Amino acid sequence: MLIALMGAMLIYGAFNPAARCFALTIAGASKLAFIALVLAQGWRYLGHQAGIAIAIDAVWVVLFAWYLLLGARAAPA
Repeated sequence: MLIALMGAMLIYGAFNPAARCFALTIAGASKLAFIALVLAQGWRYLGHQAGIAIAIDAVWVVLFAWYLLLGARAAPA
């Protein structure tokens, strides 16, 4: 359910520029929390395809941060 809500928020942010930064910040924080929780388990779950999820989520966090730091300044208000 949380993944669906996060996806809906990102879709809403894609069509509503006023909510875009908020949606990306919350989604990025959620992904960072997931990464931290999995890594806090002492690498127990990385062999069970959690490593793939961590890698993909890390890429999304970088892309979200890149947009927030560079793209949002270049976009017209």
